[in-house]
Amino acid sequence: MKPPARAILAALLLCVCLALAAHPVPHAKIFPNLPLLPSFDQSQHAPEFLATFKNDTLHTVNILDMYTHSTITLDGKQYPYQPHISAFLGNPQCAPSRQWSYTVDVSEYVPGWKRLAYDKAQEAWHWQSPLATGIHTITLNMGGKAYGPVDFAWDEDGLFITHSSRRFTPLPMRTAAIARPLP
Repeated sequence: MKPPARAILAALLLCVCLALAAHPVPHAKIFPNLPLLPSFDQSQHAPEFLATFKNDTLHTVNILDMYTHSTITLDGKQYPYQPHISAFLGNPQCAPSRQWSYTVDVSEYVPGWKRLAYDKAQEAWHWQSPLATGIHTITLNMGGKAYGPVDFAWDEDGLFITHSSRRFTPLPMRTAAIARPLP
């Protein structure tokens, strides 16, 4: 190849590289953290949160596969999903631009929850929790997206609690979350 042809080819390659650099790759999206909402239910034995996954790709996504490979970050420590015997009901395929709402149960990630005894009056099981009393922070990582973080307070007796004048006050409902200011 002659020197002028090399210069033209090099200039053409430089133009192509600059054009590609100016336009980001469509599938390489950066998502802001998505909402993770506390679930308020007196029958809970562990903190539960609600999340909604939206398929922003051009391909069908297997929700079951994505969920079983999810993790939570609780107080800075990452926990993988711990498989349970529960069955997945419904179609596990999420088409492009569709969404799927689901409940995230902390006991499905953090090991050490123990069922103790059944209370006939409350018609519920009592559980031993591995979470210490205090304020915790949780983030869900699933499908390349982060949900949260959410600060919540937990009582070692298994109740969600709220912080009030330097002491923890149990609530009749089992959930309390501490709102973070919006950026």
